[in-house]
Amino acid sequence: MRPVLSVLAAILLAAALPRPVEGREAVTACDRLASHPDDPDRTGPGVPQERMDMPRAVTACTADLAAAPGTPRLAYQLSRALMLSGKPDAALPKLEESAAGGYRHARFVLGLLLISGKGVAADPCRAASLWREAAQAGHLLAEISFAATVLDGGFGRCALEVPEAEVRGYIAHARVQAKGTRLEQEVEELAEALEGDE
Repeated sequence: MRPVLSVLAAILLAAALPRPVEGREAVTACDRLASHPDDPDRTGPGVPQERMDMPRAVTACTADLAAAPGTPRLAYQLSRALMLSGKPDAALPKLEESAAGGYRHARFVLGLLLISGKGVAADPCRAASLWREAAQAGHLLAEISFAATVLDGGFGRCALEVPEAEVRGYIAHARVQAKGTRLEQEVEELAEALEGDE
């Protein structure tokens, strides 16, 4: 099996996942300018990094979050716009706020930063906790990332017990979600790796 960072790189470099069903919440200017294409809880269409208008996104998300303080989706999107604008010191508190508010994609992204040590002190044990919470909430990328890292032994130094049945559950759920998408092969490789460990 490929190392977990190779799996994550494949996930992050590929095209966006299919759009979720919209209409759950009103679409704001922030949603239109800064939502992530792989965020399953976005209300906007999702904007690839290369097409983002960073200054407009930061302005819109700052205003929308001020109008609806404590909205985890908007806090995540503001953190994304700030991070991509080269302002990690301003972005990280908003990402933390969103993750603390239970936003699944914020938990996945914060875990990714903590695993890689990119812009923050590496903390794989905290990443494990964040990814596990997001995976338990059905976040596809978190299910894949958590399962892959468990199978690779990447959480070996953490005081973490992960029953095989839990990993199997994430992979089974991910198989359903990933069917027909660019992630289907990644999930099949995880399933094969799990079977190979027996």
